[in-house]
Formats: sequence, structure tokens, C-alpha cells
Amino acid sequence: MPQEGKAKPRVIALSGAGFYANIHWSPDSKKISFVDNSRALYVLDIASGTSKKIDADEMYAPGVFRELFGDWSSDSKWISYNKVLETSFRQAFVYSVDQEKSFPISDGLSDASEIVFDGNGKYLYFFASTDAGPVVNWFDQSNNDMKSHNSIYLVTLQKETISPFAKESDEEESKEIKPEDKPIETKKGKNDASPAEKKPESVRIDFDGIQNRIVDMPIEGGNYAQLKSGTEGTLYYVKQSDDFSSSALHKFDIKKKRHRGDGTG
Repeated sequence: MPQEGKAKPRVIALSGAGFYANIHWSPDSKKISFVDNSRALYVLDIASGTSKKIDADEMYAPGVFRELFGDWSSDSKWISYNKVLETSFRQAFVYSVDQEKSFPISDGLSDASEIVFDGNGKYLYFFASTDAGPVVNWFDQSNNDMKSHNSIYLVTLQKETISPFAKESDEEESKEIKPEDKPIETKKGKNDASPAEKKPESVRIDFDGIQNRIVDMPIEGGNYAQLKSGTEGTLYYVKQSDDFSSSALHKFDIKKKRHRGDGTG
């Protein structure tokens, strides 16, 4: 219903398995993603009121609900998500709203989760664990004394996009600054009109060879959770102790290639 509360709420019937949860609006406010209790992910078109099943887990995981959703792209054209395979590993995918088709990002040989887009539409981040094999089978009690850790990975979405962690040349180019090259300072009057709000650029993804463009970020592996993308090139994540008794919020700056802890709780 409209936020001013003057109109009656609109009711949209859903045809999934029931017990719906984890609502995520698209940036353009035209679509909603959600899950049901069958471990399936859906996308709902607000204008038509129709919903479409995107994907579903292949293996049951414990709990009433499971969050398959990862993130919306800035242009509202892509949804990132993960699903549990028959191996009990989670695999990373992106779904094209226009093509109504899913594409794999990871190879399914690691346990991938929390896939998020960078604000510039050039990168995709996610957690992945390569030592989760002994512990992903939650029904097997032999894993009670074992721990798994994950790392943060970055994917360049376009072939021509250079990885921010590619080796850089240590040679600097000298350039003589000429008078005509100096920036001209201008003052903005109080009554000057502000620039029109820019629409988000269309996000393009080249899937050919995308798994070869996955790199691990220069962050030591640990027990990480709650991966979020802030402004362009900025990541936030929580590092937890192995016994979950303490946690700390961290921030990573892609340009500066460094991270810092913002607090503990």
C-alpha cells in the first residue's frame, strides 16, 4: 500500500509452497524477491502481480527458512543467489530478469554464499569455503569436532575489466603540466540548479570464462558472515570467533587494498 496510508492495501496471491519470507525489493521498486518453505526462490512483478520461480535447493538444509537471495544489481536486471547442491555445497548463481535464466558463477566445488554486487556493476563478491567438506553434512555427527573457514572472493563481470588485484607496474609516467591543462575553478551560485539524478548504468555480465576471473581477496581466511557492499569498492563483513562468542565488524577498501576492524560486539 502507498506509504501515506490513504489507500487500501493491495493483496497479491502467491502460488508457491506457502510460509513466505525474506522479502527484498529491487532498486527500481518494480519487483520483489522472496522464498517459500520448499527452499525455492521467486521474483514477483509488482505491475502484473505474477511471480516466477527462479530456482530451488537440491538438498534439504535444516531450519524453517533458508536465505537463498544474495543481492539485486543496481539496474534491477540481475539477482544473485546460492542454492544447495546434492553434495550439500552451496553454489553461486546470478539470474537474469530479462532472459528469465540462471547462470552459474562458482563451480560447485566450494561452499559459496552471500553473493553481492559492487555499486559500480563491475564486480561480484562472495564467501566461499574450500575446507567445508567434512562439516556441510549437518546430519553426520562426526563433524561435531570440526570447523570450517571461508574467504572472500571477487569476480570481474566483464572480460575487459581489470582486476583491482592485478599486478601493477612500478614505473611512473612523467607529464609536464601546461597552463592550459590546469583546472579552471568555478563557483556555484546558490540558485544554480542541481544536476539531474543519474539513472543506474546497465550491468553487463560476460559469462564466457567467468570462473577464470574469480580471485581471492587479500584477506586472511576466517569465520566470516554478513557480507555487504557499500559505496563503490567498499565491503563490510563480520568476523566471528570459532565458538561464536565474539564478533567484529570489518571494512575493506578496494582502492587502498586494506581493511580495518570497526568494532567488536
